[in-house]
Amino acid sequence: MNGLLSLLSVVTLSCLMGGCSHFQKHEQVQVEHSADANVGEAPLAVDVQNASGTVRIWVDSQEPLAVWATCEGENSNDVRPDWVAAHVSNDSGRPVLRVISESPDGTARPTSLRIRVPSCGGVRVRNTGGLVEIQGLTGAADVQNTMIGRESPSIRITAAAPITTPISARTNNGSINVRLPSGSTGKVRVSAGKGIPVVDGGQNNLRGVLANRHDITAVLNNGENPIDLITENGNAQLWIGR
Repeated sequence: MNGLLSLLSVVTLSCLMGGCSHFQKHEQVQVEHSADANVGEAPLAVDVQNASGTVRIWVDSQEPLAVWATCEGENSNDVRPDWVAAHVSNDSGRPVLRVISESPDGTARPTSLRIRVPSCGGVRVRNTGGLVEIQGLTGAADVQNTMIGRESPSIRITAAAPITTPISARTNNGSINVRLPSGSTGKVRVSAGKGIPVVDGGQNNLRGVLANRHDITAVLNNGENPIDLITENGNAQLWIGR
């Protein structure tokens, strides 16, 4: 972890409505690069670990890579600098951005992460306590989000190109909404414990459909790649070409 974790350099305490009962700090996080990082030569994979808060990842091919972090608390002690780090390295010939947010003492301080990437070749997110949103996906996705209480939504994913790679979106509470372009493939499983599952294939080929009150399975465009949307307490929706 040495060399990867860097302390946020600037702390801004702001008193919001109702007096000085709420504090917030906002900072752009410096992104470190390994010497062998080949950003721009291949789509960037993203790996995020956030102990508490929200994660938003979006693709903007016209803008450079950037990471922002916002932390909140009820007093100045709650918003002491958390450890937030961003690092790009080469992994098996492809560039990977890794973002980590976790307090030095192991406590979960609410942190909102915003991550802008010029391309997105795949995403892995482990988050607790808030929405995970991914816009512009063009590769595999593996998202696990733990929510406190039934909060909706929990996970939202929108792909920018047909998906033929694995997609996994799992949460214990809240809804899941995934939108894929026409031409995507997969072995689909949509499970909505205590909620309603939806699979809308549009004009795409869905065969072998099996459905009950909380689960739907199907094969999308003869695909083999797994597409799993699983929530234990909420609705799960998969839209293709919509």
